[in-house]
Amino acid sequence: KLDQVMKPGAVLATNTSTLDIDEIASATKRPEDVIGTHFFSPANVMRLLENVRGEKSSPETIQTVMDMGKKIGKVAVLAGNCHGFIGNRMLHPYRRQAEFLVEEGAQPEDIDRVIYDFGFAMGPFAMGDLAGLDVGYRVRQHQLKTWPQGKRYSSLGDKIVEMGRHGQKTGAGWFLYEEGNRTPKPDPVIKELIEKHAAEAGLKRREVSDEEILERCIYALVNEGAKILEEGIAIRPVDIDITYVYGYAFPKHRGGPMHYADHVGLDKVLARIRHFHEISGEDEWKPAKLIEDLVAQGKGFRDFTRIAASDPTMWRDVFLNNREAVLEMLARFSEDLTALQRAIRWGDGETLFQLFTRTRAIRRAIIDAGQDSAAPNFGRDVDGAGDD
Repeated sequence: KLDQVMKPGAVLATNTSTLDIDEIASATKRPEDVIGTHFFSPANVMRLLENVRGEKSSPETIQTVMDMGKKIGKVAVLAGNCHGFIGNRMLHPYRRQAEFLVEEGAQPEDIDRVIYDFGFAMGPFAMGDLAGLDVGYRVRQHQLKTWPQGKRYSSLGDKIVEMGRHGQKTGAGWFLYEEGNRTPKPDPVIKELIEKHAAEAGLKRREVSDEEILERCIYALVNEGAKILEEGIAIRPVDIDITYVYGYAFPKHRGGPMHYADHVGLDKVLARIRHFHEISGEDEWKPAKLIEDLVAQGKGFRDFTRIAASDPTMWRDVFLNNREAVLEMLARFSEDLTALQRAIRWGDGETLFQLFTRTRAIRRAIIDAGQDSAAPNFGRDVDGAGDD
């Protein structure tokens, strides 16, 4: 229906936070015009705009939504298409670890206190109550249809929703809320439910330290973020950090999960991830190959976008496999470079902005061409290098 009423070239954007952009695009005859524009709730407050490129989203469509984000005062990042994109895909293991920790011996208020003290605006359980537990419940029920056999799953949150506790909007979720007061209060009913749930699952509860809470929650984010970089869903570590600082209230002074991992020392982070993998046996804790590779080279996430730029073989293969397209794009870039030098000389800010956004689209097109070349890592490794 949209194909019939929308003019050619009109952008068809979806605000979905998890649905498959390519599947949505397949319903139209112009998949190149389809893209995700994931606004964060409440949209008038949250500055992040997670733009999600589909397999066939055109450079012009991508440029349009990135420009739109800037014009309406958002901080826009570009993500690839997968379940949850950047932000929510990373949020899932973070939330799962929080729930596993509760099953194993911690209380929801313990988890939230540690995460709040780390610098977040609120912990995962208060955040769930604020957003509405029924939302996550519906997503999980859909995921369970294809949940891998043997993969650990906590049904604790499902039981809370099935008790009619949906969070702040019903006055009770993981915590209790007095009318007119958003302050979460621990609830003996939930404590009793946790103990009963753990016993039924055959889990022996134990003392859980603050250090373990922090490491399991934050390093789960880091490990999943590294896998997202490996797959090219995020192009640069800074895109993940921006997503989490502006969309998930990651403490700004810590710079985002990937920057924080570099600050701690990626070798130390890897050692703890390996430890959690060894004691849990969960695939979710299998260390991302990118982390192992960076540690082996004595590097961190800060070096990731610069690694491939120095590989002449990669550039040669991209050029030879896409010679005409790359030459045409470089010619356009050369014209813009001349205009850029003139704009810098005269201090023409408006032209500088226009040229910057245009060259982003040109660079994206070169990268898209490179993804089909003999250099399969090109698209995810060198985009950030072009900013220099």
